[in-house]
Amino acid sequence: MRPFLFAIAALSSLFGVDEHVAPPVTTTPPNLSSSTTSVPAFNPGGTVYTHPGIVVNQGGSFIGSDHLLNIGRNIDVITEILKPADAELPFTEASINKLIIDQFVKHNIDTHPTNAQSLPFFNMLIVVYPVEQGFVALCDGRLIESIDPKRVKLDKDTQFQAITWEKKTLLVSPKEDFGATIEKAVNDILATFFERYDYFDRLKQKLEQKNETERMR
Repeated sequence: MRPFLFAIAALSSLFGVDEHVAPPVTTTPPNLSSSTTSVPAFNPGGTVYTHPGIVVNQGGSFIGSDHLLNIGRNIDVITEILKPADAELPFTEASINKLIIDQFVKHNIDTHPTNAQSLPFFNMLIVVYPVEQGFVALCDGRLIESIDPKRVKLDKDTQFQAITWEKKTLLVSPKEDFGATIEKAVNDILATFFERYDYFDRLKQKLEQKNETERMR
């Protein structure tokens, strides 16, 4: 087995996750036909894993993966759009937020916040810059949770929040296709998130069944 695949297998065994290698990164052609570039989930070529998640040191290199076990079914949704003040877009924060919430509801995830600062929440950040005859945009979907970095003891009303899952897509699109291109990019990010969410949800159920069986022995 090649060293990288061996390391991924070791990570899977250690943390209970499947091998999950992202498709190759595509390049943006030198025109305004709609296209996207996605960030890979693993970093087989270097010594540092630069994405949120869990990491394991294998032979001096850190191999990483996402990990969504025990995340629960209450995740708020917040959409942000950053753009020049005079840029007119074929979508709004409200319309993108509704698109995301509809997908969360289909996966039986409650998006109603339990308090004013609800953690965890799913944040879709869309950064847009107009270019001649079109737009360049970055869609960044990320899960933000409460974590404990063990730096300082926090009181009960204080939380340390951080990005624990993330997928970015850089795209270029002509004006007439921009709305559909953004919607597809958002849906692709959500599809990746739900694929991992559903996997870990099934894993949780298997672990619970195993624990229940062991208790009955």
